Amino acid sequence: MGLNAKPQQIWRLKMLALHLVMILAPVCLLAYPDFHLPSGCMWKAFTGVECPACGITHAVGMIETGHLRESFGHHPAGLPVLMLLVLLVGYLIWALLFDYDARVTWGKEVRAYSLCDRGVVLVLLSGWFIKIVS
Repeated sequence: MGLNAKPQQIWRLKMLALHLVMILAPVCLLAYPDFHLPSGCMWKAFTGVECPACGITHAVGMIETGHLRESFGHHPAGLPVLMLLVLLVGYLIWALLFDYDARVTWGKEVRAYSLCDRGVVLVLLSGWFIKIVS
């Protein structure tokens, strides 16, 4: 790749870094149980109700440490979100290793990512609804 990296390759590297952080951050946070992030959820501050993403980090961390049942209690969408992230990371690694630029145009790839993003939002909203009604 080097200094002559194409914009599509740079974009893939940025997406790979972002998704790896999203996968690894929950485990890192759970490794330090005394570390608590300040609750900065403006939605919850104004409405008193958790937002669609409240609990997703703990849910993913619980799955990664083998606590599937506890994960569902934090957020029902934890497993589908983690599975999608793992698929995206796998694709990005594969595309970077095998120089997949010639077969997929950047526009199609970005559209596919947008579709995945919409899927994640739908999954988060579904999980949020399940949390509210149960």
